[in-house]
Amino acid sequence: MGQRVPEGWYADPQDATPGAERWWNGHSWTAHTRVQAPPPPPQVQEQAHTWVPSAPASPPPKTLADGTPVADLGPRLGAYAIDVALVYVTVTVALFVVDGFTTMGESFGVTGLSWSFLGAPVKALLVAALWVLYQVVFLTRGQPSLGKRWLGLRVRLLDRDAPLDSRAAATRTLAGSAGVLFVLFPGSQLLGVALMGYDAYRMQDDWLDRPWHDQLVGTVVVRAPGR
Repeated sequence: MGQRVPEGWYADPQDATPGAERWWNGHSWTAHTRVQAPPPPPQVQEQAHTWVPSAPASPPPKTLADGTPVADLGPRLGAYAIDVALVYVTVTVALFVVDGFTTMGESFGVTGLSWSFLGAPVKALLVAALWVLYQVVFLTRGQPSLGKRWLGLRVRLLDRDAPLDSRAAATRTLAGSAGVLFVLFPGSQLLGVALMGYDAYRMQDDWLDRPWHDQLVGTVVVRAPGR
């Protein structure tokens, strides 16, 4: 297996212009090009020169083979946090309403199931079920979740821009969310933290910085067009 060529500016294989360079993203050539001007001729008379440090040039964003920019880690985490909060709040409000009706019914002599009595495990199960349904519906329709929509992101297959089938969508959701879901269950917090750590640890093995759940099903989070 050949040694991987690191990211950087290299002589443009598509342009014979002297000084023409193209950015290599570690996987493929991108559309970013530049032309390095030749050095100026030496001055006959030595002139005073004040050295001013220049800021290091930041590399262009990583892109797929078709030029689609890959989302940065910060927006990806932000979108994930928004989606988790939406699902958790939805379940909390729903259980509060149901428990209110249960309490009201008992005051009129109607006995029923008390959600408060079942406690945290039931709430965690409902959060897990709603989360899987929430993610699978959006992924199979090729639409961004609410959190990703607000931050201008979406999920697509690495090799082509197409929605996921139901099996791939469920696999990605469970692999990427198992850590958070286990944290919600009493007594399984350490396992949840370990799963989240492994998912993030695998990012260093991927040239696009994808976590394990994206590597598992061949998906990538990209920036939506125009964002």
